[in-house]
Amino acid sequence: NEHGQCNYYDDVPLLLARKIQGKYYQWPAPRYAQSSEEHEMWCSNRLFRNVCAVADAADVIFVGIGALGKQSPIFKDGFIDEAQLEELTQ
Repeated sequence: NEHGQCNYYDDVPLLLARKIQGKYYQWPAPRYAQSSEEHEMWCSNRLFRNVCAVADAADVIFVGIGALGKQSPIFKDGFIDEAQLEELTQ
C-alpha cells in the first residue's frame, strides 16, 4: 500500500483493528533516534510522511510504545543503553 499500511499478522494491534474494523499501520521509524539528525532523516522519509498524513486525517489513533524496563525489547535488543533507559524511565 502506498500509505504504508502493514501486512496483517497476528498481534495485538491487528486484533484491535479487526475488532473495531479499523486499519492498521506501522510507524516507519526507529524506536529511538540517537540524534537530532537521525530524527530529521526519519521524519523526512516518504513512507513516514505518508503514514503521518493518514494519522492527521484519522478520527482516532491508538499508539503502543510497549513496556520500559530491563526486560523491554528496546533495551534487550540494544536500541538504548542503561543510561538512556534510566532517562526515559524518569
